[in-house]
Amino acid sequence: MRSFFYPDPIFSVYLHQIALYIFHSTDNKFATMASTTAQLQNPGDLGYNGFPVLLFYLAPVDVEAIGDHNVAIVFKNIMKKNAVTREKGLTEFLRMIEGDAFDISDYNILACWLQIYPRMGIDASKTVRMLAVQIEAMYMEKYGAKEFSKYLKSSMPTWLNALYDERSIAAAARAGLLSCFGNDQERVDAKIWVVFHEQIVNYCHAALVHETPASLIDQRYENAEELVLKYNRTVNSAVQMLLKLVRLVNSRQLTMSEFALSQFEDILSSEALWDLLGLSLSKDSLSMPLLKTLLTFIVALFSFSEQSKLSPVIDSLSDLKGIYKVVSKKFIKHVKIDGSQNRVLYSSVAPSLVEALATLTSASSVELNSKKHKLKKNFWVLGGSKSFSRLRDYLKLGPCNSEPIYFEKLTRLFVAIDEAGIESNDEFQFLDFSDHDHAKLVILKILLPQLDLFKGMDLLSFKYHFTSCVFQTLSLFSLRCDTTSDLNIAVYMSLLDSFATPALRGQQDLKKKCLENFDTLSRNVTIDHLSATAELVATIGLKPPFQVQNQQLKASSKQLCITYFDTLGADNDNENNFVAALLEKIDECYEPEELQCGLEILLHILTSSNTRYDSIIEWSQSLPSLVSETFVELPIAVFEALLKSESKSNFKDLFEDFFTKIMSDAPSHMKKLLSLLSEQDTFNIVSLEESFPEAHAYLLELSQKLTRLKDEEHIIYSYLHDKEIFQNLLDSEGSEYGAIKFRDFLLARGEAVSALEQASPAIAYIIKKCFVGEIDPSNEKFLSLFTDKSLIQATIFDHLQERYVYSNDAINFMASHPDVLPFSQLGEAIEAAISCIDLRPLALANRLGHDIVLIQETKKLQLMPSIIPLGEFLASLLESDQSQAIVELASLYLEYLSDFEFLVNAEEVPEGLSVVTSRLESLLENLCCISKDNLVDLANGNAEKYIFIDFAASVSGKGPFNSSQFYRAKVLARAIDKGLENVSQHEFDAFEIKYTQLVSHPLRLALILSSCDKFIASSPKLDRLRTYVFSEILGVRNNDIMTSGLTWLCLSTHFIETADYGSILAVHKMAMVYNKLWDWLNSDIAFDAEFIPMRYLISIFLTKLIENHGAVVPDKVWEISIDMCLNNLSTSQVEPNTLSLRYSTMKLFTALNRQMPDASVEWKESRKAIYEELLAILTDQSIETESIAVNNSPVSICNDLIARTFSRATVPTSIITPKVSQLYEVLNSSKFVSLQRVAVGLLKSYILESQQDLVIEYQLKKANLKGSQEELEISPKLPEPLLSTIEVANNGKHLEDLVEEGADSQAARFIWSWYLIFMHFQDTTFNLKSEYINQIRGDGNVEFLLDTIFDTIWPNDISFLNQLVLSPIEKGTKVTQENCLIQKYDILEGFAGHVWKEEIHFALVHLYYLSFQYLGSQVQQWYNNIRDLQQKQTISKFSENYLSPLLVTKMLDEVESSKDKLIAADENLTIRVNRVTNEIKSIYIIDEQTMEMVVKIPQTYPLSSVAVEGPLRLGVKENQWKAWLLASQRVISLTNGSIIESIELFNRNVNLHFSGFVECAICYSILHQDHSLPSKTCPTCLNKFHSACLYKWFKSSGSSTCPLCRCTFNFQLARG
Repeated sequence: MRSFFYPDPIFSVYLHQIALYIFHSTDNKFATMASTTAQLQNPGDLGYNGFPVLLFYLAPVDVEAIGDHNVAIVFKNIMKKNAVTREKGLTEFLRMIEGDAFDISDYNILACWLQIYPRMGIDASKTVRMLAVQIEAMYMEKYGAKEFSKYLKSSMPTWLNALYDERSIAAAARAGLLSCFGNDQERVDAKIWVVFHEQIVNYCHAALVHETPASLIDQRYENAEELVLKYNRTVNSAVQMLLKLVRLVNSRQLTMSEFALSQFEDILSSEALWDLLGLSLSKDSLSMPLLKTLLTFIVALFSFSEQSKLSPVIDSLSDLKGIYKVVSKKFIKHVKIDGSQNRVLYSSVAPSLVEALATLTSASSVELNSKKHKLKKNFWVLGGSKSFSRLRDYLKLGPCNSEPIYFEKLTRLFVAIDEAGIESNDEFQFLDFSDHDHAKLVILKILLPQLDLFKGMDLLSFKYHFTSCVFQTLSLFSLRCDTTSDLNIAVYMSLLDSFATPALRGQQDLKKKCLENFDTLSRNVTIDHLSATAELVATIGLKPPFQVQNQQLKASSKQLCITYFDTLGADNDNENNFVAALLEKIDECYEPEELQCGLEILLHILTSSNTRYDSIIEWSQSLPSLVSETFVELPIAVFEALLKSESKSNFKDLFEDFFTKIMSDAPSHMKKLLSLLSEQDTFNIVSLEESFPEAHAYLLELSQKLTRLKDEEHIIYSYLHDKEIFQNLLDSEGSEYGAIKFRDFLLARGEAVSALEQASPAIAYIIKKCFVGEIDPSNEKFLSLFTDKSLIQATIFDHLQERYVYSNDAINFMASHPDVLPFSQLGEAIEAAISCIDLRPLALANRLGHDIVLIQETKKLQLMPSIIPLGEFLASLLESDQSQAIVELASLYLEYLSDFEFLVNAEEVPEGLSVVTSRLESLLENLCCISKDNLVDLANGNAEKYIFIDFAASVSGKGPFNSSQFYRAKVLARAIDKGLENVSQHEFDAFEIKYTQLVSHPLRLALILSSCDKFIASSPKLDRLRTYVFSEILGVRNNDIMTSGLTWLCLSTHFIETADYGSILAVHKMAMVYNKLWDWLNSDIAFDAEFIPMRYLISIFLTKLIENHGAVVPDKVWEISIDMCLNNLSTSQVEPNTLSLRYSTMKLFTALNRQMPDASVEWKESRKAIYEELLAILTDQSIETESIAVNNSPVSICNDLIARTFSRATVPTSIITPKVSQLYEVLNSSKFVSLQRVAVGLLKSYILESQQDLVIEYQLKKANLKGSQEELEISPKLPEPLLSTIEVANNGKHLEDLVEEGADSQAARFIWSWYLIFMHFQDTTFNLKSEYINQIRGDGNVEFLLDTIFDTIWPNDISFLNQLVLSPIEKGTKVTQENCLIQKYDILEGFAGHVWKEEIHFALVHLYYLSFQYLGSQVQQWYNNIRDLQQKQTISKFSENYLSPLLVTKMLDEVESSKDKLIAADENLTIRVNRVTNEIKSIYIIDEQTMEMVVKIPQTYPLSSVAVEGPLRLGVKENQWKAWLLASQRVISLTNGSIIESIELFNRNVNLHFSGFVECAICYSILHQDHSLPSKTCPTCLNKFHSACLYKWFKSSGSSTCPLCRCTFNFQLARG
């Protein structure tokens, strides 16, 4: 066996290289010797195109011959020792081939590829091998199949070798072959192998004979495991290729050439090939796939035909005897089974091993005419003295849970050994079938113990084949050995014990087959069944194991007896003997376990056998006596089995005995016995009461029970034929089971359901159940038994009220049987639902618009319980039936559903409401339509028959109108809109509508005007009507303002949208209308609650007027409008339910804002007053409470309008200031994000404007207190509401959870509170920022914010990242200020074009950006404390690409914009900015000498600290210089100052130093970070200190002593 290690690898390599150069190359040129089939290839050479191709890993490849420099570099990478480099090289080469990056026909490139391809094909890296296959296929495709074909001799074996690699590589290789060979499977599977068989054999010869592990693998660069896997895979593929050729030869598809046959025989004769048997089983190189391949190869090689004829392969061999001898010796020598290893290891090879042994054993037994091929010695004889011990080991191995066919192959092995006639002698001992000891060895010690090893789903299959094998083997010994009776019993009982285990579910038939096989085979052996029966029955009740026929059995006595009975087959005597013995045993049983076991065996006999056993019939009379309180079910089961098997016997007396016994001892089990009574025809019952009076009385009592168990239901409904029981059940509540039984009984009776029966609860329940699921013929037939359908209608509707959703089948039945549809109940339910709609909020959005004021009803919205099922029901009905009645009902309900969805509280929306609404809309889209002709009929009140004619009648008259009429008007409006979709202005004008008559029907006129609004402005036919309705306004008396006044103004509003102002009405008449409206607004009722609809309507009227004719309306309109805005907003604060008024007023204000000139002083003052009123509404807690209670779409629409109103406004700070605390209350308490948004926008404006005053005030205080102890106590405070919101303790839930739960306002409060805090940092001083930071960084608030940000956003999600930029950035690039959106976030505008959740994510990123800008040191500290390396890497990558570039650019821009100012203030200072390296260099020239400070900003700032360096120092001590640099760095890194502040601090330190100022003795700086000088002097040592430095020293040391001299420090101001 070849080793993977060799003594001197360098020496071996050199020898191999020298040999190669001798054979293959001269002068660094490719060898020109062409290999042909007439010449023998050089050893190991696979090349056929004039250059050597070798598997040797050091074989030279002339890369220098390649002219393309890029390709040459790729090849050099491919030839590197590192697998990753090879993978990259091959990937690049494949890309170059696909992209035509080089001349594909270049011979030198192709030659180099063909030379390295075999090595890549067996590479240790799977990726390398996969790429090699892909390259070969792509190369051939690009090169051209015809042109490439001449090179296939050199590459085809390697390509075919890949077919036996791992599955993915094999699939890729096959796909490539099929692609290159026209998808011809026959060519790939056979023809290619035939054409290239010579090259394939040569490849196999090289891999198996010529090459060694040392020549294929470089041990210096691959570990031991890779060495083993690579070599095993290489030789395994080579053997499988030989196997493929052998099969082609044997199938006569291939005849080998002399050259190929010579190499093939050389391979077979080589010990190296058969040493692989040992290699595959060695611990160091264990490979079961290789072993299996070798065994399969042996079987294919040495198999003979059924006629004992030579196979073509064997016939072609010149030295079969020599090959057979080598194989035999090597097999016995190397194939050794290691008993210490797990058997499962051999599971894949066990069947192949036995098959190979049988094939090799049979080879010498075949009678052949050819003496040349006659094998005189058998395989085992050639194996030598170890053969018998090897055979024992092979047999002991067993099937290893592989596959059941193993035992068929094992049987063949035993037969082959028997036929071989191998004789034993003193020198050679082998298996002897005439030796009793050998029989015991094989049967008892080897085969039978394997029964315990069978496992899994194939257990019975194993046993089936094992049974055949063991009996056939036993027969081989019986033919030559007379004393095998003990073996017969052992085999029989062992198999019986094995088959006695219960079969798995679904394997009963297989077990039956096994037992039949066992019965058939066991007849050939002698068994004493009388004795066996007696001993088996005697075990009943005993616990295993026990002895039967001197054999220890492990199965239960029950299973043993049942299995034994099943194996007796057609032997009636043995069966009768067993039954008799069993009954005798049952009679003797007194223990419950014994009795149960005996009866279970008896039950099996009765249920599995068709034989009549008189002994059991006779014995059954004693069966009831076995019943006790705890032992009932089994005796009844036996009785049931008797009833089913004995139709001729009358067991009436036996039943009565059972009834009496169970009533006395176990009455709870009576249901089972009575079930038998109803199911059996054996008793021939005419009258239950007469035949079994006691049972009848029991059943009658059971039928009167109010509630029954499931089993009792099954009993009692079997006796419906009894009149008393029938009536009792009719009066009881129904059940599912009872409904089916009742229905079937009534159908069988065939009579109509009587009125008395219809009144019963059971019948109503049956009707309900008929419509559950599919309406089968039985249910349909049952429903036809009802002459009066009212009960069916009521039941269907009641079922709907219970929220039941009917199936399509039930709906189709109702549609085809309209007499069962509950039309009246549905109509009443819809009317009741409509009457519960509050119409006032619908003024914000509805199909009739402002015409809703014609309806004066106000109701509280109530939820109809069956709202969803009723909608589903109507939608399903529409799909089956589009009759007018159903369309009208569905249309009316759709309008109700749409409004309900609009008005219902957002937290109480029924699940599925929008789905039902959408479904109805889709179905009614084309059904709900009034044609042009019908529109004229509707308008004129004609009585023609058309859809919705009843609705048209209901909207007629002068009013007042109710909600029912309003909804019918909405349905008509929808239908008219659909009918007018394609109507032109000319067609509309041609309509013969009698408009003058319509004024008497205002609601009908209003719905027509609202539907025809696009025609009104241009239609001359409406001029008279326009003049009429406006004129009627002028005649309205004060008492009729809210009746006729409301009606005429409502109708007039439709005519405002005209082409020009004069087209509405004569100017003087319009002025009269304005005066009339002004009078109404100043009337006695103008501020009453009942006047609110009029205020709403006037607001709509004025809004339309201003929007359409704002440029020409008189001043009176502006006066009325401004007065309306102020009074309406005031009214809405004191009157409840004024949502529509607020909405219409804000719309009017918006129109005023657009049209009024800003220069108007009067308008500025009025607008300011309106803003005050709007702010009052925004902060009004009662309105907030009312809105929360309602929380529906109108509230949301109104709040959004408030937000839009303020988003377009510039509200003076003087108005905001008094409301600041209330605005904070809105932010913290409001449940509406839109209102919070307005509050935050106003607060931001206030903060930014008031911040400048605070800065000035703070600086003045600092200046006044300079030098005193009080300066440390000055601390501007952030607003307490903001600090409270951001505290960790007040944020129990995660932000993402709040969003998912719909708590949007809480999420907004947290995010926007942080946003407002950051607004305090904008345009403020360094000291103020420090004060603010101190207030927010406690208790982990900043860390909590940053954790929340990255727990919520998706920094790796490309779609999310693309939302942060105007256009996606390319991989490897970073954002720019011009392309990025992160730095700008307008609260009032939101994140335009995105949903709320996406805005939250964007806002969090913006907060992260603000944290970078103002809290850099805290962010860096948080980042450094992250322990999750993956998260840390994600944050770093996201920050570096999307945020740091923005901040770095901003910092550099600030330096650029400020440096001129600094340089102007100090002529010795020069500042240079390098945007490439992100460096700022400050250069100081002192007495013509240079000093430098460099600020370096890292790419990930502020996650990484800014570096402040001083490369050039002059006239300053080193410790002082370092102190200045450190102080400047601290300004940026620790206190979040700017680079300009850092440079300024350093510059001032330099100037002060050279001006003679003394530095602080603690920090060594002259100027502190707060720009103060050392002002505190120690009275003892006279050293000076900064106040802040000294304060920190006192605080840390715990005493007020000087840090240098340790004397008590008495404060005094420094002098000079």
